[in-house]
Amino acid sequence: MHASSSLAEFMSKLEQGPQGVEDACVAVDRCASESSPILDLQQMMLTDEDLNVVASKFQTVAEHVTTLNLFMNEITVLPASIAQLSNLQVLKAGCNPLKELQSGLLEGLSKLRELDIGFSDTLEDLPDSFHACHSLKTLHAGNGLLKSIPLSVFRCENLEELHVYGNSIKEISNEIGCLRSLRVLSIGRNQISTLPDSISDCGALEVLHAYENCLATLPQGLSKLNNLKTLNVDFNADLPIPPRSVFSVANVKATAAFHANGTS
Repeated sequence: MHASSSLAEFMSKLEQGPQGVEDACVAVDRCASESSPILDLQQMMLTDEDLNVVASKFQTVAEHVTTLNLFMNEITVLPASIAQLSNLQVLKAGCNPLKELQSGLLEGLSKLRELDIGFSDTLEDLPDSFHACHSLKTLHAGNGLLKSIPLSVFRCENLEELHVYGNSIKEISNEIGCLRSLRVLSIGRNQISTLPDSISDCGALEVLHAYENCLATLPQGLSKLNNLKTLNVDFNADLPIPPRSVFSVANVKATAAFHANGTS
């Protein structure tokens, strides 16, 4: 009987769905009592108003929370109040209908190492305040409506992974050469026509996904990147054959040189 009753209770809650702000506040209280480093608020159907209510309790967990999970809610604005979590290292806010990241949010998250705002297909702009995120290593901002990458992103000297595929980006700034720690650059499915020569300064680069763009040539410097192992330039209509995905340093160098020189 006990097992049957528990199952019935579980199914009843499942049918009701998440209780939004009520469940989120309970999660914050639990996180506070357990001194948990993870505050999990994913899939609670939280709105902007709900999040502001929940954020009023963030001071109770500010000292120990390093990961905030807001994945798949109904949030359109990531408010600066999240920066109360001053020790935050991971912020997961993907799969929300985001329209804005408030500038003050990034300015208050100097310890942030990973930011996920991907699959927010309403997000057109990012604040130019990433320079405050000194520790940022990974930025996921794929599948949105971004038209450009803020210059401050190229001031994140510890950035190792930049994922901005599936947007409306037309240009990659020469400033990308400042990202000396960058290992993965994913810029596929945009509208990029050229890659700057300064990409040759990204000496740690191992993976470059630039498929489905408007590239006609590749910069000569790509063939000088000794750590580059994966180069995907498929489906760039103006790029001479062979536009292939290659998975060895030797093939990457040969392919990059082919496109840079226009000869085999």
